[in-house]
Amino acid sequence: MKRVLKNMAFIFILFILSYADVYAYEIKNNSVFSKEHVVAVIRKNQIWAIDVNNEKNKVLVDKGGKFSYPLISSTGYIAYRKNNDLYVSRIDFKNKSATYKVTDDVLSYIWHSNGSLLYSKDSGGLYVKDVKNNKNKILRLGKESYAKIVEGKDGIIFAEKNGIKNINGYDYQNELGIVKMNLKNNDEILIVERKPGDYVTGDLGLNPKIASVSYDGINLFIWCKPNSESASADGVELGVYNVNTGIFSRISGSKIISLVYTDNIAISPVNNNEVAIVNGYIRDMNLNKSLDVIDLSKKKIKKISPIDETIMTPYYSHDGKRILYSSALSSDSIIRWQNNMDHNIFEYDIEKSKIEKLTDKKGYWDFAPRYVNDGQDIVFLRKSRDGKLSLIIKKKNCERTVVKGILNNSNLWYYGHYDLGRVTTL
Repeated sequence: MKRVLKNMAFIFILFILSYADVYAYEIKNNSVFSKEHVVAVIRKNQIWAIDVNNEKNKVLVDKGGKFSYPLISSTGYIAYRKNNDLYVSRIDFKNKSATYKVTDDVLSYIWHSNGSLLYSKDSGGLYVKDVKNNKNKILRLGKESYAKIVEGKDGIIFAEKNGIKNINGYDYQNELGIVKMNLKNNDEILIVERKPGDYVTGDLGLNPKIASVSYDGINLFIWCKPNSESASADGVELGVYNVNTGIFSRISGSKIISLVYTDNIAISPVNNNEVAIVNGYIRDMNLNKSLDVIDLSKKKIKKISPIDETIMTPYYSHDGKRILYSSALSSDSIIRWQNNMDHNIFEYDIEKSKIEKLTDKKGYWDFAPRYVNDGQDIVFLRKSRDGKLSLIIKKKNCERTVVKGILNNSNLWYYGHYDLGRVTTL
């Protein structure tokens, strides 16, 4: 099974929608744009980079392929999949992008904070690409591969490691668990091991998957998946591995059950013990999905959203004082829920415990909100009745369409959830 990175929960549409898990997620000092203001979008067989503050500032990055999972670096480069291969391009709104292929059959990739590109291939290995000087460095050779790579602190990365098991002369992927690697000395340790199920007793074991990491790199949040795709599809517990203590523990037991999506969880940028999560079992997004805030230090859970609403795509402000999310009335029918087209963006003020409705355009589905311009404005996706996706920026009481025609197909949708990392960097 192929997996590709859905990169950390803070670049979600952050202007560069980034996620990429196998199942289905910034830019600065380059003339007119900064890290918050650039979004990558896929339209049919093209991939574009666009300034959300001025849509005239845009560049066609690449065309003529099947594109997915764009990620933008802090140094003005974009990485993306083209026909399952990994490509990189320099983003320049004044000149044609210089694009080149990094490798074939990529499994996962992430931009490191130093501007280098870390990636792993389906065939195995872990590599670092210096995109500025076009140089490669090998971190690991062999058939073992690394999925869902995320960056911690002080040169630490985490990844889901896959080994190889030979059965009757054929090699098969063997999921080993989550590893921690120190890029400074290349040391690697298995921190949360996969535990096989016992089908005699009915114990489904543990197949841990990376959910997100705190901004300070101390807390790694982990989906506690069992070894059953059907059981996992209806929700799993959340766990946390603390780098300082080396301890992995589950959070609040059955009180927190969430679907295994990167955009179901958001970490406070100022408090690594505070987590906003879409809480609720059942794979259908149309019911039993509340916005809850977890305080790990106090071991408390606070319910935020009204009981008759179902929510999605939470996102923190940079100061950690507000949370954006999309919400609609719950429904026992996913078809009615999809067709009511009355999904709106809300903002929760943590200090005031107050909810404010930010969008109210009838007949549309607004979701995946992000703050821009130092939290003064927001951007979000809007789906119309014909299924087309547009990127909208809202400045106070004024809305403007940044880009229309973002690719939307059946590969994005699963029981009401959209794998947006395939088509944008929100």
